[in-house]
Amino acid sequence: MTQTMHIDKSLKYVKEHKILISLLVFIISSHYYYLYFITFHEGVTHTPLAMQIVKIFASVLFYLTFFDFRRAKCSIDMLSISVSLAIVILVYKSVYFSVNDFLFLNFFALSIPYVFFRPRLHTEVVNIFFPTLILILCMQIIIDYILVQHSKSIWENKAFIGGFGNPSTFGIICNLATAYIITRRHKNYHLIPLFIVTYGACQTKSLATIAVLLSLYLLNILHQKNKFDVAFSIAIAFFATGIILYNLEGHLAYKLESLIRYLNIQQYSPISERELTTPTNSISTSIGNRSLLYHQIIVNFTDNPLKMLLLGSVTSFYNSADSQFVTFSNSFGILLSCIILCSLIFPFFTGILYNSKYFSQACGLIFITYCGSNRILEYYPISFIFIFLLGQIYYNQHRIQLQSTTSHAIH
Repeated sequence: MTQTMHIDKSLKYVKEHKILISLLVFIISSHYYYLYFITFHEGVTHTPLAMQIVKIFASVLFYLTFFDFRRAKCSIDMLSISVSLAIVILVYKSVYFSVNDFLFLNFFALSIPYVFFRPRLHTEVVNIFFPTLILILCMQIIIDYILVQHSKSIWENKAFIGGFGNPSTFGIICNLATAYIITRRHKNYHLIPLFIVTYGACQTKSLATIAVLLSLYLLNILHQKNKFDVAFSIAIAFFATGIILYNLEGHLAYKLESLIRYLNIQQYSPISERELTTPTNSISTSIGNRSLLYHQIIVNFTDNPLKMLLLGSVTSFYNSADSQFVTFSNSFGILLSCIILCSLIFPFFTGILYNSKYFSQACGLIFITYCGSNRILEYYPISFIFIFLLGQIYYNQHRIQLQSTTSHAIH
């Protein structure tokens, strides 16, 4: 009876705050449109004070909507312990180093409520959050198409960014939306939104985004048993492949050739640090820089294994780099970074989202792939969506535990 009352109360809360949830999705997904009205060059800009206030407002709205601050979280898990240790390390380092990069707050400021308070969620909230997000994404992709056609794109390679300001961030959102649509249980696939979102993902010209997108369709083909569903998945995968091949004439081809060349050369003679950091016509800067970051971790670990394993770099407060693993390893040590990332990603492969393990696992695949290439948890508003989905998994697990306890009590 208590469990039923709890579920009914959560469902009532979701229905009463449907407009609030939709408003929050709109605010966080349209934040970076201001970039079109200020000086901006390839991701480098200065955030106006007004937009910083909007981000704080969105954070407060997120807290109040999805967390119950009157109820403490009743379980202590590995994530709670590891994030708490990371925060202790940050506080300790703040005594010796000044904070020159506040991007880490995008994740840690949101993770603290998840660690200490119970998420105030219901399965139905996903049916509000994602359809609203998908509708906004479709509109943003159409806007980006118009901007590119009129040479108004703010990225030199004309990558689609929507209202997220960054091709990688937009790619993650498109992949999450794709995963939501194709893993739905019923026959209504929402064909038009799926084609639009797939097109938008391909137009980000991001190798990670395209690799994840094709992996999602491959997994969907393997997962389906119905012949119609298999045929549909193959058709949409060919559609995505066609867009990718069309884009191979420009920036995407350059990045793909850079990756292939880098892998081939590494088999025989590792690329030097100078070659990685010096822009050339054969290796893209993004691939070179990421390779250098991983190379540097290996060098640091070889020089001082214990220090790198337990403390990471002790030369700065927080080391942001284009890989979540590299960022955490340099900031907290390889051991703690592995624990944090495993405790963040593992629930997606063992938990349930939208009453579907398949959707949960698809999200896990998306996040674990991007963690290897981008510092995604520091990208606003990826941290919002990540914590939201993680809270949904916790809610479902807590609900199942209560149902099991109630069932045993009755018997």
